[in-house]
Amino acid sequence: TAWAGDIVVLTATPVAEFALPDGSVLENAYVWRRSSQGLMIMHDGGNYFLNFKLLPEDWKAAYLGAPEDGDAPAKLESLPKPDKYRVAAFLEQIPGLDAETRRILLGGNHAKDLDQNLLALGLLQSLLTNDREAAQRFLIIAEEKGYKIEAVGLDRLFAPCEYCGGDGQLAKSCKACGGSGDCPRCDGEGIREALLQGASRTHCTTCRGTGVCRSCKGEGGFTPTCPKCKGAGKLLNRQYCEILRARLVRGVNASILNGPRASVASGSASGIGQVLAELPELKPEARAFYLSEAYTGKMDADILAACILHALLEGDPGEAKRFGLMLRVEFPGGSGFEVEKYLQPDGQFPERQRAEIKLGLLVDGLNEFFAGQ
Repeated sequence: TAWAGDIVVLTATPVAEFALPDGSVLENAYVWRRSSQGLMIMHDGGNYFLNFKLLPEDWKAAYLGAPEDGDAPAKLESLPKPDKYRVAAFLEQIPGLDAETRRILLGGNHAKDLDQNLLALGLLQSLLTNDREAAQRFLIIAEEKGYKIEAVGLDRLFAPCEYCGGDGQLAKSCKACGGSGDCPRCDGEGIREALLQGASRTHCTTCRGTGVCRSCKGEGGFTPTCPKCKGAGKLLNRQYCEILRARLVRGVNASILNGPRASVASGSASGIGQVLAELPELKPEARAFYLSEAYTGKMDADILAACILHALLEGDPGEAKRFGLMLRVEFPGGSGFEVEKYLQPDGQFPERQRAEIKLGLLVDGLNEFFAGQ
């Protein structure tokens, strides 16, 4: 056991019990990475960032060296990254995932929730890059380890194919018989008017007397496999996967780097910044605040609700649907905003007066929150 009074300098070799200056104890602790700001310590409970600035003076001297000696602290060797799930290539492609976060995720020896999120990120990225074999592997690993991959609604990963309506096949009428199934030459009778003089009726040579359309074999049409979904009846819900991936990235970055979780407004690709720039009556300084690092996400539900209403009022139901999906992903337990209240009975167009009033109230709330910061 290494107690705080001993001022044991951690290295890459695990220490059974390491006591911090505040008295809390980390089990099997070792240094994962060292920077000029502090140490990233891995332990049985997850990870801990030991900030040099917060250490007592004797600890600072032990870790940084006394100010007068001028010696640079010894460089600690990096631990190997085993990549036990073969997920490194997918993590490299995920936008917004911090490099330090990626290294720690790949290093193993972290808490169960991070392990689940690692598999979730691998699953989403493999689906988005159309690597179904890898996606299946991540699902099997999660199942074998008894994980319920956090925040991934597997039933939402795929949506019914819009091309075939989820049937996996396309019903097409036979052009030869017009969908009747009858031979177009003899109208299904099997005999037809003879072409030679003196003969009245003769066997139909087209259908050989069966009266059945030769093209569709009497079926009247065809049901070929849908070329879009290849017969599965479902397509990857890319929008849901991308939104969920962004949410997991923000959460994992915050968890590992011990910082506040980034807000939904921080993603440049979300389109939220453009909507905030167009919201009537939103003060410019408030808009700048919500798009800055100073904002930590406390008004995210209201911001997304405002984006939904703005898109509806601008006649863009596609964007309204996307922002609505973001709202459901960010607040799976419910945000208190029910978009149906602001739609006409047909569910497509906004009830303008109610939507405009609600949007105005949301903007007032955003201005008031900013004023109180």
